[in-house]
Amino acid sequence: MIKNPIVILFILEDATTREFVKSLLISHYGFTDAGSKNEYFLIKSTSSDSYAVIGHPGSNSSGGWNEMEKSRIYRKARLLLNSKISMYGLASHQAEVILISDRDSLSEGDIEKRKQAFLNACNSAFADINQSVHIAKQEVESWFLAGSTFEEDCFDASKDVELTRLRALQDTDEIPDPKGVLDEILTAEYCGQRIGQGQLFGGQINIELACSKSPSFKIFIEHINNLCVDNSEE
Repeated sequence: MIKNPIVILFILEDATTREFVKSLLISHYGFTDAGSKNEYFLIKSTSSDSYAVIGHPGSNSSGGWNEMEKSRIYRKARLLLNSKISMYGLASHQAEVILISDRDSLSEGDIEKRKQAFLNACNSAFADINQSVHIAKQEVESWFLAGSTFEEDCFDASKDVELTRLRALQDTDEIPDPKGVLDEILTAEYCGQRIGQGQLFGGQINIELACSKSPSFKIFIEHINNLCVDNSEE
């Protein structure tokens, strides 16, 4: 199932997204936990010599990184990536850098500017590595909602009116405050638990359903499939 071999470096702005990506790759793409190094987690494919390095370097109080922080983060991440490339005997063309960010109320035009700013900063550290930026239309929680049938145990059954409304929704990317919506319909065990939510939805997400209801998730998952899924045996 997994293409062989590759090292994917994920640089993410928050712990929720980190846990979501980690859980997604472990639950749906045949990776397994291989330990951590400070704020970076290493997971390995169970069927090949492919690895994913998932980082949450943290963000500043305004919810994003300034240029100095980006430069520091990318230099540090490149050193880590180099060590993995060397350790596994790979070449730079067998590595990929993926950044995921929230929209943070930006306009469509500003989203493109943010993507370009990320790539410009990233390019200085990863000029010889394939790079991509994925921005959730509002917040990554819109992806959680997109991949839910709302019959899962984590949802509060007493909120049946809201659950029915969300079940009928065709595009979760257009929800203005997906994080707030999620907290309103989850059971007390998961309400406000950002890291727990990331772990939960990464594992239980219905990928096909999420792709049909979130254009931004569909673009992201198609990119992951292109990197990880070997269709040669089909």
